[in-house]
Amino acid sequence: MCVYSEQVISDCGAVDGIQHSHNYTHNFSSTIRAALNGGGVDVNCGQFYPLHMCDAVSAGVVSQSDVDRAARRYWRTMFRLG
Repeated sequence: MCVYSEQVISDCGAVDGIQHSHNYTHNFSSTIRAALNGGGVDVNCGQFYPLHMCDAVSAGVVSQSDVDRAARRYWRTMFRLG
C-alpha cells in the first residue's frame, strides 16, 4: 500500500495573515491549529510558528503528534529532494 501525504509550505506572512489580515482566528494558538491542522501548513518561513508553537502545544490546542506529523512530512520531503 502506497500512502502519499502532501506537504504545504506557506509564504512568510501567510499564517500571521490568518489572524491579522483575514480575521479568521482571534488568538495565536487557534491560528496555529487552523494552519497546521485545518490548512495542512507544515512549514511557515515567517516567525509565527517559532514564536507561538510551544504555547499552542502547552495549552493543548495543538498536540505534539500534530507537530511530529508536520516534522515527518517536512523531513521526508527534504530527504527526497536530496
